[in-house]
Amino acid sequence: MNPRVAAPSAWRERVRFSFELLSVLWVLPPQGFRRWRDRFRVAAPVTRPARRLAIGLGIGAFGYALLLAPVVIGGESGVALWVADRDGDQLVGMDKDFFVQRSVPMRSPVRIEAMGDGGTFALSAIGDGPIGKHALMYVDRVGVANRVGVLGAGVDLAPGPDGGVFVVELGLGGAPSRVLRGMHSAGGVPHEPGGLVEFAVLPGAICVAAQHDGGLAGGSVSGALRVLVGADSGLLSLLGEGAVSLGIAMGIAVEVGDVAPAPDGGWWVLDVAAPSRLLRLDRDLNLMWGVATGLAVGSLAPVAGEERVWLADTTEPLIRRFGPAGALELSVPIVSSDLSRGAGRADGSFWLASPGAALRLDTSGAGMPGQGGFNYLTDLSAVSH
Repeated sequence: MNPRVAAPSAWRERVRFSFELLSVLWVLPPQGFRRWRDRFRVAAPVTRPARRLAIGLGIGAFGYALLLAPVVIGGESGVALWVADRDGDQLVGMDKDFFVQRSVPMRSPVRIEAMGDGGTFALSAIGDGPIGKHALMYVDRVGVANRVGVLGAGVDLAPGPDGGVFVVELGLGGAPSRVLRGMHSAGGVPHEPGGLVEFAVLPGAICVAAQHDGGLAGGSVSGALRVLVGADSGLLSLLGEGAVSLGIAMGIAVEVGDVAPAPDGGWWVLDVAAPSRLLRLDRDLNLMWGVATGLAVGSLAPVAGEERVWLADTTEPLIRRFGPAGALELSVPIVSSDLSRGAGRADGSFWLASPGAALRLDTSGAGMPGQGGFNYLTDLSAVSH
């Protein structure tokens, strides 16, 4: 990998040069400054060289501290997205301009879910292939990785409203799938061990999404949490806290491939049975509208809080964006094919993963500087704020 790494901006270059120049002039002043300097001499000739050296080094250290401050406090160099390089055995964190900020070794990461604190959860394939054992990992914003738990064949991740994630463990050999709940710390308390616990057991479950229920006054039997689970049979199951059933829907989709929260407590559903369809459901799983995508697509990239979804074809170099009532807003070819997962952004841009590069498109679908040199990207997830 030959990454684009963050380059200092012009003002940082000027600040660095100024401090370096000031440090040198003080420690080794040129002849032209000696008459000016002689006015301020003190009567301690033996200590003057040491004092000049100490002051010069102090000025230089102060200057470099200013230059490094954005990195340390997560300012302009903060991680804005993570990508999973499966064949490169690494997670890579990048800033909003796709300059590399972190590289974290990890065995075969296949799915990731970035969190609002700048860290990310990841499914790492530690067994034999995609149906072997997986580890749920959490990488914090500075790149420290910790194992949350071990499961079977992990196939989907979704952020939970409590700072954790929901994980789908695929059932094999006729066994039902499981939905697990993972936390990187106990009760959301830093430095306390988290874990992975069973949330629900559902035959054929393949994908999951979760959100808070802000529409019910006074609290319902299920509390604030609502979790939607999609199955390869087309079944949609809506669950509350404690996996209490809030409703099911059958016959709306033929084969559910992905689900995601939509505005007003509703849901996006991707029906991957040919021809694939984008479906918009209300909070009670009633179909509001559906539209054929015209794509071979495997995942959703909704824009948070908007009636808008990006879709990327997995076989052709083509992306589309659908808006309110299923209107096709954009359909453009791009430079790469075999596209993977992506993230729709509030500024109208679209970030997505292709095997060898993380791509960045503007609101019209035109390419912007991205990041290449990866072995095989399987996922991309933007940090939510």
